[in-house]
Amino acid sequence: MYQPGDTVVYLTHGVGDIERREEREVMGEKREYFFIRFRSGMTSQVPVKYARDTGLRPLISKRAATKVSRTLASEPSGQGGLWSHRVQRNEDKLKRGEAELTAEVVRDLSALERAGKISSSEHLLRRKAIGLLAQELAEVWRVGADKAEDRVVGLVEEAAEEAAESAAA
Repeated sequence: MYQPGDTVVYLTHGVGDIERREEREVMGEKREYFFIRFRSGMTSQVPVKYARDTGLRPLISKRAATKVSRTLASEPSGQGGLWSHRVQRNEDKLKRGEAELTAEVVRDLSALERAGKISSSEHLLRRKAIGLLAQELAEVWRVGADKAEDRVVGLVEEAAEEAAESAAA
């Protein structure tokens, strides 16, 4: 289990550091909590007992980051149907808290944006997914969040340009 000083990822809150582990009494019941400070400055208390169930996880490895990069540069999956259904599907992926699924959301919504077929809700979801993914990859790549965001977007754009050139040839 995690210790103070560990860097973790928590679903839609992103990357944070465990500041401390503390026992608290809530409604007459003693529980242990992780106190986490996120890169955004926000703090959260997560019950130790339910940490895994609520989506708290360690940072991805360098190997997993390479796989995420490949996902970003891969062919987008079909994103047909009503925009509201696409939003729900992509939100469900983000709620799983897995970096590779977040990369799929970035890749697929970026393709819709390039095609001019993205709703405002999807645009916001894309921005959120880019931010979450870049935050985690910045830690793994040991770069600033802005540089990681540029790399994430760059991987998707380069793959799209290569696909367009191949299609034209």
